[in-house]
Amino acid sequence: CRVSPKQKALLVRTVKKCISPTPVTLGIGDGANDVAMLQEAQVGIGISGREGQQAVNSSDFAISQFKFLKPLLMVHGRWSYRRQAKVVLYSFYKNLVLVVTLFLYALFSGFSGTAAYEDMLISGFNLFLGMPIIMTGIFDRDVTREYALKNTWLYVSGRTNRDLNVQQVAKWIMQALFHGNVIFWLAYYSYFGAADAQGRWTWGTIAYSAMVQALQVKVLAETNTFLIQQYPVCTKSEIVELRRQEKLRCLGVCEEPCCSRWSWTWFFWFGSILFFFSFAFIYSDFPDELYEDLPVNASFEHVPHVALALPLHWLLFILIPMTILVIDLVPRAISRFWLPVHDEVQAGIEHCRLKEHGWDDWEGGDIGFGLCSLGSKKTAVKPAPMSDR
Repeated sequence: CRVSPKQKALLVRTVKKCISPTPVTLGIGDGANDVAMLQEAQVGIGISGREGQQAVNSSDFAISQFKFLKPLLMVHGRWSYRRQAKVVLYSFYKNLVLVVTLFLYALFSGFSGTAAYEDMLISGFNLFLGMPIIMTGIFDRDVTREYALKNTWLYVSGRTNRDLNVQQVAKWIMQALFHGNVIFWLAYYSYFGAADAQGRWTWGTIAYSAMVQALQVKVLAETNTFLIQQYPVCTKSEIVELRRQEKLRCLGVCEEPCCSRWSWTWFFWFGSILFFFSFAFIYSDFPDELYEDLPVNASFEHVPHVALALPLHWLLFILIPMTILVIDLVPRAISRFWLPVHDEVQAGIEHCRLKEHGWDDWEGGDIGFGLCSLGSKKTAVKPAPMSDR
């Protein structure tokens, strides 16, 4: 039976308000009579066709045929959810780490109001660390498109909000508090106990540099696709065809160069580190006559040169990130091996399947330890219950 546009919208509103637990509603339509429903639903998908573009113009997403709904949800929707969860959690995490180190320094300075780091370095904190996590939010993938389509029950991670919930927020907050303490105490006791200690600004530059590097390494620890195309965009047959015809893109299947995710991820990771050091050097080397006209801290002049000339700087530049990485990965490795979730097991199975099919030239391993061994165990994890599929 046919219903009016208002009745369609009321049906969606009823589902949103009267069902527990509260669901996320999706509306899909191809005509003008579906506009009210698409606008009422939390996610509106319009189909362009013979009935005009009214539905498309009023929707959040537009597709040309109904058959594209499955990849939109099961592949791109799942990828996007997991990416954005990482971006949101990491954004709060890195700022909390900075605040923890500043708070600990305030305790030692008797809350005198002096800062541990130079003001411009604090102002540029998100600028130095923004692009790597943005690239992760754009390019990161835990499984291939093909595998996600064949194992549609993986979509349950988004439906149950597994990657962005109260437990995940609490875990990242605890990590930030702990990592901030590790960074401050390692830098404090290593520097002020050294014979070549140069003062507050030098210590602040060394500690800040090590902190930025540690948070950059944290991005890599949270990124699935970080080594040469760990999970290829194109299938092997497409690569053969690609090489045979000497084209730069997979024929009509992939809309991106096969190594673009790898190159951009590393480009912005190294580029952010280089940008930080370049900014620190340029800012500290302003001519003396400009100090009166620009908001430049005269006491910071040439401090990065002094800091980087100290062997202690390079020791902490390596020691602090590696300590953070070990603290972060060891519990994760134990958890993935003994208490894995379904997505991690499936990612391990997919990772090993690609290796068995000769993808060693396109991948470089997995930062999640034990995934291959998990994927090879038939009883590593029970299949998801039918209610979750």
